[in-house]
Amino acid sequence: MEPYEILARLAEHGVPPDGDLALRMSVGLDDTLQRFKDETLYFISGGGAELKFCYGPYGRGKTHLLKSLQALARSLGFVTAYIDCRAEQSPFSSLEETYRMIVACMEPPGETDGLGIDAVIRARINCKDDQDSVMKRLHSEHKLELGFKNLLLSYVETMYRDEEVDLRNSIKTLLLANSAYRINISSLYQRYPQLPGPLGKLSKRNANLWIRSLASLPFIMNYQGLVIFFDETEKSHHMTSFRLRKQHQHLVNIRNLVDHVAVGNFCGCAFFFAVVEDFIQIASSSLGALAQRIERLHPDRRNPRAVWTSLDELTSPDPDHPEFYEQLGERVIDIALSAGMTSYRGSLLKNEILEKGRLASQDVSIGAVREFVKFAASRAAEEIDT
Repeated sequence: MEPYEILARLAEHGVPPDGDLALRMSVGLDDTLQRFKDETLYFISGGGAELKFCYGPYGRGKTHLLKSLQALARSLGFVTAYIDCRAEQSPFSSLEETYRMIVACMEPPGETDGLGIDAVIRARINCKDDQDSVMKRLHSEHKLELGFKNLLLSYVETMYRDEEVDLRNSIKTLLLANSAYRINISSLYQRYPQLPGPLGKLSKRNANLWIRSLASLPFIMNYQGLVIFFDETEKSHHMTSFRLRKQHQHLVNIRNLVDHVAVGNFCGCAFFFAVVEDFIQIASSSLGALAQRIERLHPDRRNPRAVWTSLDELTSPDPDHPEFYEQLGERVIDIALSAGMTSYRGSLLKNEILEKGRLASQDVSIGAVREFVKFAASRAAEEIDT
């Protein structure tokens, strides 16, 4: 993406268009990124599992944080899955939906040609040195649910035989659990009797096991591991009364995930949630068992390693300080200079941005950081155009 196009996207949305740019524009996250690299990624690359909730008001920078963490993880060889939860989407309304969202958003590290579990498998199998070892690990791995495991083995086998495109597409549909297509497994066995049995199919009964299998798969396939990001920053948990049951089920499924991570039923993966600021209050009123598992005994004590933490705890300087906006403004100006803005106009714009940053640090309204980025990028684009 060209620098001027980046400015235009920043001016419109206030959020970097991709993870690599988010990482370059990060302000105050040096310690957080270093901990993520040295502690979290090191831990899950050894087979561990971790879960973290980050909260804050709208527009504070939670999406920016997730995209920065994703870019860092991908640069170090981890498979990632960034799940943007729109207002009408509830990733944990059912475990089947949780699985579908994760499996469709998985992205292998490095240069990729698509998203989804098929892209993750293809990227690893295309590495000739890993083919035999990956197949042996899949065959011998007991953490994978048997039906899911047989689908994987069948899919990998069809990748070696280009003539079995129809079979490969059918198995891919089953792995993605695409509800728009119906695959009759009995018919598959009739057409391809060499298939292992049983072949799995996602259902309410096995969804929990499939999620655990899916989360462990990259580690089993010799990737460093998997990091999953749920971005619920724009999702409203204040559902109307006729949707309270759906909200409750959403929280119950998150609670079950927390419990399974805690007792070691996941391996080689991490889950990061960016949630609305009042998520813990909603959990307390709707499902106290979830709130008790993640809330802190001493909420006033800063602890960036806590499961439940605010974005400001992870940011230094944080958005209450003018220095934060000064550094953020410099990042935007650097992009503008690359897009053709003169150094003279850049120095003039810097003074204007400094004053805007001073006011933004005193702004208690929602979205102050995002609005500041929009302002800085818009002004930079204007300076280039004049």
